Amino acid sequence: MVFCFVIGNSVDTPSSDIDANKLRLWRVNIPWDSGDKLGKLELLRTRSSNEDIIIQELGGELLYPNMDIGNIFTQDSKDIQIIVQLPSLPATTGKRKMVEDEEDEFQAKKEKLKRIRFHIPAGILRGSLEMHQQDEEKFRNLVNSLPNINIQDKVFKIPRLPGNNKDTYIYNRECYKYLCNFILEDTKFRRYLITGNPGIGKTFFGRLMLIELLKRNKSVLLDCETFTVWIHPTGEIYTVVNKTLYRQMAEQPNVWCIIDRKKDQVGHDFSNGKLIMVSSPKKAIVRDFAKQWCKSLYMPTWNENELEECWNNLYRKSGKFTLKSVKDKFKLCGGIAQWIFNDNQSLSDIDSVIKQALISVELNMLYNQAKDFSDDEYTYKLIHINTNIKRTDEAEPYTEFFYFFASDNVAKRCLKKFKKNYKERLCSFIESTKNIPEMRSLYEQLFELVSHEILCQEGVFPVRKLTDDSKLEPEITITLESLKEIFFNNFSDIKENIR
Repeated sequence: MVFCFVIGNSVDTPSSDIDANKLRLWRVNIPWDSGDKLGKLELLRTRSSNEDIIIQELGGELLYPNMDIGNIFTQDSKDIQIIVQLPSLPATTGKRKMVEDEEDEFQAKKEKLKRIRFHIPAGILRGSLEMHQQDEEKFRNLVNSLPNINIQDKVFKIPRLPGNNKDTYIYNRECYKYLCNFILEDTKFRRYLITGNPGIGKTFFGRLMLIELLKRNKSVLLDCETFTVWIHPTGEIYTVVNKTLYRQMAEQPNVWCIIDRKKDQVGHDFSNGKLIMVSSPKKAIVRDFAKQWCKSLYMPTWNENELEECWNNLYRKSGKFTLKSVKDKFKLCGGIAQWIFNDNQSLSDIDSVIKQALISVELNMLYNQAKDFSDDEYTYKLIHINTNIKRTDEAEPYTEFFYFFASDNVAKRCLKKFKKNYKERLCSFIESTKNIPEMRSLYEQLFELVSHEILCQEGVFPVRKLTDDSKLEPEITITLESLKEIFFNNFSDIKENIR
């Protein structure tokens, strides 16, 4: 027998007229001799009452639809164990029965509660949310493996999750540690957007946060493109099938939401829970999420040292590809690890992707990057987002962003196309972007490329000598013959007689 206390302004409505999916059930334990708590129950007679009373003063814990009641209530008790919160209904003309004396009314209600046996439909507790048995087992296996996962290691393994055909080995990027610590230690924000180019490890960072939060005894709502699941550190797993239930779960204490590459389900006005979104900066996904008091942090593309270290730790022994192939891909496409470590994507495959992007991208698309990145599917393959890795006088690490070409190879090919198709607009584009902070690096790359190309041609050029005191020296001219551009990887390779 389970004794329940029913609240809400539809108490007098026949139970057959109530949508069972809209009930909210709270687990409590209120002895009959607890006058103070029984008094507080009277404050909860309407659906509009403050639910903080249930949580903070009555110790209420929200029950979810597919919880097994047999596992929750293991012993018979005559105490009130469930608060049933009915959905709001339109106002009616019926009047509540009155008694002459308030004390007699309270005692009458108390006696009535003793006789209540509330039938909880099996569909609410068992059948309304279903998860495929194999997927459920994968998440349970993840929870059971937590003691063996050390996210401080340079490489750590997590058991395979839905969508993966094997265990996942994660290379612990340097930025992960800072981003993780910032989110966990921050007390100012409740929303965190981790963004950057596709294919640089944002989803893996979301997995790292999942492990860390579960280890800290937090429940996690993992919201991905193909599934949404609630994971409790004890191993309880529930699928979430609608936004209403998602929002109810998200606002509970000790629950964090990790949203991976999709639009959030709570809306921009939600401020009760803690939310982490990992996504490329597509406006359709991140715009509403970032409206609320949100901290945006930018994940950088991979540098060559990271790629080499990752190859040494994860791929060297397998022999699937060489370090040379890693570096060749990096020189072509920049630090997109998803492309570089994909053994099914050759150098020529990547080159074909870049060629297709060059055909589709126009000059004005680059200019629009300062306003809205990656709305089209081609630009991000040519333009990358970078960030300030170190703290500056103006900003904390990973909080500023700027754009630059994916690689020198891509920059030269873009310049060649722009000169051919947009020669007159190219100079005005370079001039206009120098005053846009986010575009400064792009401007500098283009300016350098154009300058080198001009200087390599023979001609007479006006020059001024640089001085230590910043005074302007008289302008003179210099005559240059046709020059050949030479590149060096190390300063020691530059000979003294090369000017």
